[in-house]
Amino acid sequence: MAERTVYLIRHAESRYNAGAKAYSLAALLRECDHGLSSRGLEQCLALRSSIERWRASRDRDAVAIAKAEPLASPLRRALQTAHLALGASRVVALPDGREPCAAPVFARDSVGTARSLIEAELRREVGSRVDVDTRAIDLEEWWTVAESTASVDRRLRRLLLDLHARAAAAPCVYVGHSRAIREIFRRFAQEPDYADFHANLVANCAVLKLRVGVAHNDDPVILGANFLFGTTFQPPRPDLLAWAR
Repeated sequence: MAERTVYLIRHAESRYNAGAKAYSLAALLRECDHGLSSRGLEQCLALRSSIERWRASRDRDAVAIAKAEPLASPLRRALQTAHLALGASRVVALPDGREPCAAPVFARDSVGTARSLIEAELRREVGSRVDVDTRAIDLEEWWTVAESTASVDRRLRRLLLDLHARAAAAPCVYVGHSRAIREIFRRFAQEPDYADFHANLVANCAVLKLRVGVAHNDDPVILGANFLFGTTFQPPRPDLLAWAR
């Protein structure tokens, strides 16, 4: 079982997240594939500054994250976070790590942008040049509305195996989503050691260091996990907002 290092980062606060906190249906429904809120932009700058401070002190994790070419979900909030928080001018989009889209109405942030438009729409959002490698995306409409549990299981398994393979020479970094991260722990990290990760969502811009291996049955296995740079879980939310990512 080759043990390799994978860093998972949750995207910064999106306009969907901000709308959910404000109980604003208009903010949730007026767009799809929401970009970052003003607070999310601030979170990106704060994380970038934190990584730079740790890198300057020769922290091995910060150095590894700064060296890696970011991988990300093709959803705009994840790509935008990879660009702004990690200073990346190029991001590789891996759709297997996208957030599950539970319903077409109240999960509009996880209704994606057509593959051929992802790069142009991201550049419009951030106001600067950023290249997106979309070769891993097979279809123009690559997201799934009302996705089955079995489908989510299969693609998260593929994702973690892919990240393990990419980390063979050096650690890799993937920017993704809170529910997808929680489902990865539920499927590939056993309780009781990871009970908190099974039960809770990580905060916006949280950074996790995973030690990942592959079991004899070819399933990925999380062998260790810890937060970096003072990040942690998000505070509990009222039940009314439990569905908001």
